[in-house]
Amino acid sequence: MLLTMSGCIKEDLSDCDISGNVRLVFHYTVAGVEKLTDHIQHLDVMFFDDQGKFLMDKRLGSQELAVKAELELTLAPGTYYFVCWGNVSDGSLYSSLEPGITVLSDCSIEISPGPTAGDPIYYAPSKPTPASRTLASEYELYKLEIPVGENVVRDVEFVKAHRTITVYLKNAPGDTPKVQVRQMWKCYNFLFEPRTHKDDFTHITTPRQYFGDVYDVAIFYSGMGQILPDMEVGVLHGTNEHLLHTENIESFLTAHPSHDANDIHMVIEFSDLGVSVTVPSWLERPVTPGAH
Repeated sequence: MLLTMSGCIKEDLSDCDISGNVRLVFHYTVAGVEKLTDHIQHLDVMFFDDQGKFLMDKRLGSQELAVKAELELTLAPGTYYFVCWGNVSDGSLYSSLEPGITVLSDCSIEISPGPTAGDPIYYAPSKPTPASRTLASEYELYKLEIPVGENVVRDVEFVKAHRTITVYLKNAPGDTPKVQVRQMWKCYNFLFEPRTHKDDFTHITTPRQYFGDVYDVAIFYSGMGQILPDMEVGVLHGTNEHLLHTENIESFLTAHPSHDANDIHMVIEFSDLGVSVTVPSWLERPVTPGAH
């Protein structure tokens, strides 16, 4: 549910004597360079009152972001809290947001295990550590104070909120093989804390060419929780879905310690000699934190 409002969001509008008194300026930087529109196609901003109750949300689409990565609106003087998500689409789902009823600490976002294999989501405001679950000091990060008769400009920095898993299959038996990633994180609360929900994601592969070789490729987006021993990649026969190979993700990362655990690329090649699992040769380069 996306509610678009102009004007003040308080019932009493008597103090709303400034038009557009709040401006949120959005950023996503990679190695110090602004890259927001390269990575975020649309974003949602959720507003809560001083008690943490949901008020409204606003979506900025790709065309709006291309013109100006900002949100300007009018809020009555007072205290608010806000949270932003980027790229939430068919592969993700917000929990119910009911104005005046839903509270910030109960809100969540779930990455769907459906055929879209998740969304490459982003989160703001940027935070280095998990927040508490009460409207206490940790909530200062999300607070928006609107003084009477003043304009407020706030820079809002996004962070990556998804793990990308790209699997490249070579010579896998059967037409259009499938890939399954198992026991992946799929849910955050609105404080950007992973919840305990995990699930399996299954995706049909698509042929793609890399440096002259054709691979059957599946791309998944999941939550960014800890890599656990039960997280696996499974290759399924394209016709009868028979399990052809299982690769443990934790073991793969242990064997490739320089590989980015939040941007996993895995080549699984079948031959008469068996199955080999490697990192793509064209991606063997230094990791750039915050990229993708």
